[in-house]
Amino acid sequence: MVGEYEKIANEFIAACKKHNAQTSWLTATTSDFRYMYVTPIENMAELDKDPYTEMAKAMGDDFGDMFNRFNKCYDSHGSYIITMDEELTYMPDGISQTQEGQNYRKYIYLYYTPENHAKLKEGMKAVKEMFASKESKEHYRIYRSGFDIM
Repeated sequence: MVGEYEKIANEFIAACKKHNAQTSWLTATTSDFRYMYVTPIENMAELDKDPYTEMAKAMGDDFGDMFNRFNKCYDSHGSYIITMDEELTYMPDGISQTQEGQNYRKYIYLYYTPENHAKLKEGMKAVKEMFASKESKEHYRIYRSGFDIM
């Protein structure tokens, strides 16, 4: 269903452009065909806004039909909010979600118990200091779990 999913995703993008949807996002795809759509928010109040309201009105039944077709392409769906930890992030040229010519990402998830939070933070500070001392060209961003979870 990957091909069908991507076909519908392209239709969605075209509809967003046509109807001037008031949002933006970046898409990440993993090697096991998971798709993550990343949208920055300023604060939790942003969750009260639906950037697709006008688009849905303009499209009528076609909007719902498109998502019904999407729903046949996958068996799980979720949403969550993560927060970038700028103190632990290493991007000496400035923090950004996209870097020219760097289309690939490596995702590393660190799971720890609450009692080890301080030790993990101390370790991540040491990693950042090492990267900085070596003037590493390999940049990274650190995110913490926030609201909800997958």
